[in-house]
Amino acid sequence: MLLSWMVLKVRFQATHICGVLLCIAGGGGLVAVDSFANPSQDTAPRQWQGDIMTIGGAALYGVSNVAQEVTVRSHGMVEFLGMIGLFGSFINGVQFAILEHHEVRGIDFSSYHIDLLLVSFVLCQFALYSSMPVVIKYTSATSVNLSILSTNFYVLLFGLLLFKYQFHVLYFVAFAVIVVGLIIYSVRPTATSFETCENEETADRRTTTKQTEEKEKLLDKQVLGDERTQQGDSNPESSNPESIQGEAEGALCGGR
Repeated sequence: MLLSWMVLKVRFQATHICGVLLCIAGGGGLVAVDSFANPSQDTAPRQWQGDIMTIGGAALYGVSNVAQEVTVRSHGMVEFLGMIGLFGSFINGVQFAILEHHEVRGIDFSSYHIDLLLVSFVLCQFALYSSMPVVIKYTSATSVNLSILSTNFYVLLFGLLLFKYQFHVLYFVAFAVIVVGLIIYSVRPTATSFETCENEETADRRTTTKQTEEKEKLLDKQVLGDERTQQGDSNPESSNPESIQGEAEGALCGGR
């Protein structure tokens, strides 16, 4: 939210701030419920490092989403998907070669269960990153990050149906708080500097088009007036009332 305000010049209102605070409270409530409902006697030896890395990863993910919004709004969705596919493949390939090649060697790819899971994961990632720029274009990076908090519902759903987990009742309360916060945030749309510039350019184009149409109408009227004037100058007798009356009398005499 802070990055959107600094980089994209998003104009947040009181409803947006209230919705964000509710979502943060709901997310904190989920963490608190997990610690209260499942107390563990064993503590990690470097727990504070894990907390710092978690906060850092969340912050960098927010930076990534704001950068995505800037790219989508300034360069378009097609260029964003092309660049993320190109550089993402290179970066992930280097990361795989350095950090994960030992783990991959131990995987038994002869089992179709593993192959099916890998293919499903790739398809899900493809759908996610293909739909992400569309969602960001029509909403915002802040709205996307807040919506990700609601993914805990699927953890709850699969935990109840597949693994038969028992969840504390406060878990449902925290999830409801997140949903309410997201609804409050989405009541009013946010305006960015890109949208303001687009609206100004659209208004300028409409004004220019209207002025051009008015000029064309004036030119058509002037041309039509000049043609009528030239016709009147080429036939002066036809425009003289006396000559017209004389022609009419002559026609009557001839008829007699």
